Amino acid sequence: KSGLLRPVVLCGQSPLATYCAGGLLATMGTLLIAKYGSDFGWTFTINVAGWMASLLVAAAACGLHRWRKAG
Repeated sequence: KSGLLRPVVLCGQSPLATYCAGGLLATMGTLLIAKYGSDFGWTFTINVAGWMASLLVAAAACGLHRWRKAG
């Protein structure tokens, strides 16, 4: 019921989508770091963007699952 733990619950409800998105995002992040350098600012920004994207994929997959189940 905690709002802070809601992202963890969403990721747990759609683990395959979150795992696949994480793999793709890790590859893209590695390519971006190789291109732009690995200073702290870029690395931090790329990591945070990857975390947010993974959570959005998990939320979308969870919402799609609920929509299919309701219909």
